[in-house]
Amino acid sequence: MSSKMYKMAREHLANSLQELVDEELKKFKSKLTYVELKKKLKNIPRGEIKKVSDHEDLAEILVNHYGSWNAVKVTMKILKKIHQRHVAERLLYDIKENDKKNKKKEDDETDDDDDDDDETDEEESSDDDDDDDDNDDDDDDDDDDDDNDDDDDDDDK
Repeated sequence: MSSKMYKMAREHLANSLQELVDEELKKFKSKLTYVELKKKLKNIPRGEIKKVSDHEDLAEILVNHYGSWNAVKVTMKILKKIHQRHVAERLLYDIKENDKKNKKKEDDETDDDDDDDDETDEEESSDDDDDDDDNDDDDDDDDDDDDNDDDDDDDDK
């Protein structure tokens, strides 16, 4: 799990849990200990949940225990069970919006990288042209040497 994804999930979960009043948060924590989960997932032990003092700690425990995406799914499931569907929907909406922003940002960065490559290619091709000019000069020198060789041959005759 990337630290970026971990941080994003934790922040969104904390924001959603902050929407709950004390009684709703208490219900959420209670359901968390026995909510029905997929086979691979296990409920968070009640003792661990009892230690939680605020929504940020709870969000961190959720992400550490379930992983980023599963923490979001479990949270949404429990929010719906405690009749907080609007909070669950908002959580999903916020995460999708965040993904769109990150995708756009990555695309923009990729476009910038492509532009840098084009500039580098142009510089390299310019350097290649300079190399060709250098080779042309060398060819001229060779011609001069050939002329001198002919002169030497004339002296021998």
